[in-house]
Amino acid sequence: MIAVPDGEGISYYDDQGRAVVRHRECWLRCVMARNRNLLLTTYHSGEDDVLAATSWPDGAPVWQVRPAPRYANLLDGGVAVRDLGQGGFPVIDMIDPSGGAVTSYSIPLPAVPLVADGQRIYVGGVMSGAGQTRSVRFAALRRVPDVSGPPWLGGADPGRWPDACGLRPDASFTPAPVQTALSGYTMPKPIACRHTRPDGTELVVRVLWVADDDPDDAARMIDTLGDTYAFRPVDGVGDQAVADAALPSTVYFRSGPVVASMTSGHLPLRHRLLELAGFVAARLRGVDDDSRRGTAPPGAPSRRLTLVHLPGTRVTLAQPAVGPSPVAAYLLDGHPYVRERQTFTRLDPTMDALSPNGAWGARVTDAYPSHGRDPVTILDTATRSTRKVPTVEAPMGVDYPVWSPDGRNLLLTAKDAGTITGFVVIDLAAMRSRFVRIRHGGRYAGSFRWGADSSTVAVQSGQEDDIEEDQLDVTFFTLGGTVEHRYKDVGKLLDRQNWTSPSGRIFTTRCVRPAGQICAWRVEDGALLAQIPANPDSFVAWYDESHILGWTSLSSRDQDEAITILSFLGAPGGTLARARGHDGLQLIFARPT
Repeated sequence: MIAVPDGEGISYYDDQGRAVVRHRECWLRCVMARNRNLLLTTYHSGEDDVLAATSWPDGAPVWQVRPAPRYANLLDGGVAVRDLGQGGFPVIDMIDPSGGAVTSYSIPLPAVPLVADGQRIYVGGVMSGAGQTRSVRFAALRRVPDVSGPPWLGGADPGRWPDACGLRPDASFTPAPVQTALSGYTMPKPIACRHTRPDGTELVVRVLWVADDDPDDAARMIDTLGDTYAFRPVDGVGDQAVADAALPSTVYFRSGPVVASMTSGHLPLRHRLLELAGFVAARLRGVDDDSRRGTAPPGAPSRRLTLVHLPGTRVTLAQPAVGPSPVAAYLLDGHPYVRERQTFTRLDPTMDALSPNGAWGARVTDAYPSHGRDPVTILDTATRSTRKVPTVEAPMGVDYPVWSPDGRNLLLTAKDAGTITGFVVIDLAAMRSRFVRIRHGGRYAGSFRWGADSSTVAVQSGQEDDIEEDQLDVTFFTLGGTVEHRYKDVGKLLDRQNWTSPSGRIFTTRCVRPAGQICAWRVEDGALLAQIPANPDSFVAWYDESHILGWTSLSSRDQDEAITILSFLGAPGGTLARARGHDGLQLIFARPT
């Protein structure tokens, strides 16, 4: 069988070259799978999504479900994978080949469904622990009969799930629900909640599962999570726990039959994450009784989303009705647009770069100076005032302004006749520049960019006098110009402003092998952590420590796109923005914590 896209549609051919099935309109993507003598396909018709069964290979229509759920994939064996957006475990629909009726099930671990065979579902996931070589782990799961409650919850009673917003580690956190759906079912209480402190640090508590009767089921779930992702066992957190690192960003734990997780990308909280998870695990035994009575935490802000059109563009942004927007500002053909209340206002002076909070802009001159010092223009977006700061002396010049993650310093690349001589740091508070010269400038190409902690900078490097296309190494410098790390053959660095993860522990490049993917590397030792099956040109920014933001196509029309949350497996999650083209647009995302 061969699938051939044709404009906005798709055709399926048999091995004789005969077009057996044609669909004229695909939504997001048309997907297909085989189930016995049927070809199962999804497509779009009018206002509906359609799931259809066609006899193979004669091509006779058998049945169709219209409207059908939005499916991310179809698996051989008659399994449809629901596209649920961000959060929760995968949900599958088992399709009855006789008429298309479905029964929904939850996959009880964060894995990718691969294929179905009778009563078994095979899933896979990437396993990579500290100091270990990455490997792929497969598991076989067996379907169980419905007992009581929604079948996609495995018969478990939804009323037993604790309220995640009631699981505050202490009173300094303000909770806000971020997820109420589990496995496609709307739960009576939030199952995931973002707990935020006044200083802006935050963590997310998620109730993953409540075992029906036997706590050993919950214990096996923790074992499976730890085994699948090579998380290390930790003591002192509930009855059982595993964490992703010595300084964890994620910890899975259980208290009796309740399995939960706590996640934070903010370093101050990561230092205490196990301690805070221990507080929540201890509270779990007493919270369930309160949650049964329907109590809710006081003052939890609404997490409803509003749609905001970005002026001057064909982009629509989804942002919380209450709380900060993920987009702090943007540049459109060089013009800054800064947030004012619930919209954005255009400022007249053109800029090359905006700080992560949109408070400052920077612009460099178009030509190298013939004399004097090359100036940089700094824009205060609040007062609309500008100031010129002199940098290096002619014949050197500066280019490629990049703001530090905290927005307090500006970094520029200094060159002389095209050869890198060093970098310039401008202290915003003092409005003064400092030039740092480096040795062997011919080994470096492109531009300097900040490490996420604002204490290091990095640049593409290679052998002396290499052409730029061959420089696939990356060198990290201290702010004094001393080489701290040099990693060979890691590939071309991505976006200058957003190339590192929120913690600064991971950086991204264009993979050398295989080409056309994004590689994630550990800053500490240059170890390859993930090869993300996403086009490097689609990269926008980091979302958290294990997800990135990327442009994805919504249809065969080139300009119909969205900014989607992508996991390290390349699986799409929630959508932050939709666009009909984004030429000349640079979105400035508030730095995740």
